[in-house]
This record gives sequence, C-alpha cells and structure tokens, in this order.
Amino acid sequence: MSKIPEAKWKRTQKAEARYWAELVDTQNEKFFERTEEYYEHFKSHFSNCEYNTVVEFGCGPVGLLPHIKARQKIGLDPLILEYSRMGYDYIKRDYCIINAKGEDVPLLDFYADLVICVNVIDHSNDPLKMLEEIYRVCKHNGKIIISCDLRNQESQTDTWHPIIISAQEIKRFFKDRRCKIVSQEILPPHRIMEGVDPTSGTLNIVVIKQ
Repeated sequence: MSKIPEAKWKRTQKAEARYWAELVDTQNEKFFERTEEYYEHFKSHFSNCEYNTVVEFGCGPVGLLPHIKARQKIGLDPLILEYSRMGYDYIKRDYCIINAKGEDVPLLDFYADLVICVNVIDHSNDPLKMLEEIYRVCKHNGKIIISCDLRNQESQTDTWHPIIISAQEIKRFFKDRRCKIVSQEILPPHRIMEGVDPTSGTLNIVVIKQ
C-alpha cells in the first residue's frame, strides 16, 4: 500500500471523468452503477438506523448517501466540479457536497458517527493517507464502512485502479489503532477490464473506532 505519483493519479482522475460522462442520462435511477450491490451488502447498517452525521468519501455522481437517514450528510469527491459541469444535478439532493480529495478532507476531527468509503481507496493517490483521514473524521464509537477491490501485483492494476493493496494491510491499519472489526468478508476475484488480470477479491469491512 503505497502512494502513486501525482501525475499518474491525475491520469486516473481524467479516465474516471470520461467514464462517468457517458452515464449522465442514468443519474435519476434509484440505484446507480454498483451502488445497489454495496447497499445490499451493508444495508443492515443503514436500514432502521438514523445517524447524526454521515460522511461518504468518494461519493461520485451518486453514492450511498441518498439511501441513508441522517441529520447531516456530506459527500466528498475531487471530481464534484467536473461532474457538475457534465450535467449531474447536485442541487436537489438532501446532502452537502464538498470538492475534496480523500487524502485532505476539510472536516474537523471526530466529525461523523458514520464514515463510508466504497470502491474508492483503490482509485486514490495515497491509500494510507486516505485511511488516516477516514479514521480522523470518525467519532469515538463511530462506525466505518469500507469496500475495496484488492490487487496484489502490478498486472492487476489499470488506469482507473492504480493501487496495489491487500486485505491484510487494511485490517492491520485498524487493528493497530485498536478498532473493533464488526464484520469482514472477502468476495471472489473479478475481472474489471479485458487484458488485465482479475482482482484478488473485494474486502467488505465494518469497524468501530474505539
């Protein structure tokens, strides 16, 4: 789990923007892209639960925030302005959005009682720094939900997913900070793109910050 060069990350962001530019017309569907998959996996932590403050790292054009009850909801993404220019409508949503990298979040320490980060860390510039920010903004006894595609070698990476990261590294990060792992599951490997080796699986993990 190591930082990639800024120039390489910017190429990743440009590719991400091109991908979402083709999906603007589908933004009003109830579930967008893989959002339903993530919601179904973690719904026991969303349904019949109402939080004070929820923060979603890498909320994208449409993330999980519309499906979560909370007094305050905040979505973070470094491409918010780009998505808005494409035609994604953030005005009618019931949450606040901030154009920010997950490695440098303009929120106070211990800000949220639920922090979500799904399908984001493997797109990041610095995965360790992002994990540190996720941990920082979560309150004590708050909940952190992460889903991350795993890649153990360079042949599994591509322009959109440049990070090599393992389940052990993510779990060790939280164990070293004495977080309680509530649930964890590694889903089977899957192929993102032709010509690229399949992932090493997907880690879905829920932790409580002690």
